[in-house]
Amino acid sequence: MLRKTNDKQDIYLLLEKQLKEIERQLKEYDKNILKILKRLNYQEPLCYNQYAEDVEIKVRSYMDADLTKG
Repeated sequence: MLRKTNDKQDIYLLLEKQLKEIERQLKEYDKNILKILKRLNYQEPLCYNQYAEDVEIKVRSYMDADLTKG
């Protein structure tokens, strides 16, 4: 029985470590995306606006699909 408890704790710690790493990577991706969008807005404002509209449409579509599943 003791072994199973240790296994569960080890798995929990491993998952916690992996989730923290994923969160760190996502924050880094967010920073990079913001840099790209700022540069794009500076160089091609109309292109940036179209991109923002496309992303909003995709996000809304995803959210709508998610709500219909619930």
